[in-house]
Amino acid sequence: MGHGCLPRRRRAAGRAPASALPPRGGRRPHAGRRPWSGLARAGPGRRCRRAAGVARRLLGGASRRLPAALPRARRRRRTPPRHPRAHHARDGLRHDLGCRLGVDGGGHDHHPPRRRRRDRRGCVGGAAAGVPGALVVSGATRDLVPASLTALVSGRPADEGVRDPVDGDTWLRRLPGTLDEILAAQDLAVDGRPRHGVSAIVLPVRRQGRPAVLKVSWPHAEAAHEHLALRAWDGTGAVRLLAADPARWALLLERLDPDQALSSEPVLDACETVGRLHALLDRPALPRLDTASAWCGRIRERLTSSPPPVPPRVVDQGVRLAAELAEDAEVDARLVHSDLHDGNVLRVPEEVAPRVGTVDGWLAIDPKPLAGELALTIAPLLWNRWDEAVRAHHLRNHLRFRVDYACDAAGINPARARAWTILRELDNAWWAAREPDGHERITQAVAIIKAMQD
Repeated sequence: MGHGCLPRRRRAAGRAPASALPPRGGRRPHAGRRPWSGLARAGPGRRCRRAAGVARRLLGGASRRLPAALPRARRRRRTPPRHPRAHHARDGLRHDLGCRLGVDGGGHDHHPPRRRRRDRRGCVGGAAAGVPGALVVSGATRDLVPASLTALVSGRPADEGVRDPVDGDTWLRRLPGTLDEILAAQDLAVDGRPRHGVSAIVLPVRRQGRPAVLKVSWPHAEAAHEHLALRAWDGTGAVRLLAADPARWALLLERLDPDQALSSEPVLDACETVGRLHALLDRPALPRLDTASAWCGRIRERLTSSPPPVPPRVVDQGVRLAAELAEDAEVDARLVHSDLHDGNVLRVPEEVAPRVGTVDGWLAIDPKPLAGELALTIAPLLWNRWDEAVRAHHLRNHLRFRVDYACDAAGINPARARAWTILRELDNAWWAAREPDGHERITQAVAIIKAMQD
């Protein structure tokens, strides 16, 4: 019949030519057969329609409908990619990120959902091999930032006392990307729910199968030298520092038990334990730290320029103490943890081998290092666990017992510790007066100051 694409053998009557049918097994026809060149590039439905049109032309247009014996064009079966990473490129970056994180990548597209495959690590949905429940985190780490941390940091102005200050909203916006970079650089896998304090997020992670925690802080002056203090203590009396990235305000720390804080112990026993930890942490001061004498100068200036709403005689006492305490020759001589209380003390996990450098298994966390003296460190033991102090039979005696228990264990002069407590509580009252709901904190400060006065 003169059709170059027809086979030489005789066709059965009423059937379309074999060359007009889609190839089996998804193999592309010979390139020289022009009618199929467009079909190979078309979708399955379009191939079927084109095949029917070719068949009608070959049959001479005798009928608008194909014979009933003409088989339907088959959808070309997709063959799996040979390279283990090929499916990431095909499914797109969103699927890749969601697969590794163990959650949907977010957003929707016009493609139908595909079955999630098992990747090279032997994990489905992001569970790292050999680490039950672990997550290999990527771009969707935004889901790891707790809403409660966002509420605390959002709207916070930048601390101009640090290098490259950043406000709270900007830090929160950058935090997912920062976590991505650190997790990838340190080869970390998240294996638990995140926790946080007032200014930092803490992620339980594993590195090479070993448990640790990743702490990333909002940039503020109190946390600027935390890594220096932890390196100086080297795991004695405090959590051990494994790695630090000061530019990102990130610390990789040994993992302690977050559900076992010293605040669960009786309050006076806890005060004694904190005193013993202070004795373990006692070191010569580091050169780059803020000093207690400079701290006294700032407090004195605040008290004189804009005193807090407390009795004037208390303000006068604070101004006098600020000058007297700063004159001591040893006031800036020691490395101290200026915010150590029973809420900042955790226990080493029981499954860990016996850990040296602890106080009955307890270690300090979250240091606010200062070049000062041990006597200034006792004050946080008084304003924490305040509800127990209020329920005490005699508030003054109870607070002074706390001071005495801690000072006896740390070898501190109780009278000097009480003087520092008065000064620090006056400073707390000054800051509370600038908060809209600071009235109760000012009342608490006055009660502690009265208990510390002779």
